[in-house]
Amino acid sequence: TYCGFYGLKLKKTSFTNCRLLECAFTECDLKESVFTDCDLAGTTFSHTCLVKADLSTATGFLLRPENNDIREAAFSVEGALSLLSEHRIRIK
Repeated sequence: TYCGFYGLKLKKTSFTNCRLLECAFTECDLKESVFTDCDLAGTTFSHTCLVKADLSTATGFLLRPENNDIREAAFSVEGALSLLSEHRIRIK
């Protein structure tokens, strides 16, 4: 909880059943990393490489697509919708 990960190379790291609450991943390399069943409530990603990362079973994260490289990353439907939350649009 409340951890800061700055500039770390965490490529292909597996996070499984973790609670990473209110953490910040800033300028990290998380390419091909997997967040399996992780609670990321309040966790932010900024200027982070998430290419081919799998967040499909992670929940609670805050991620702005325009500030991160998310090419080919995997998200659940709910997670994908959260990517739009800052745009104040309504999805029905």
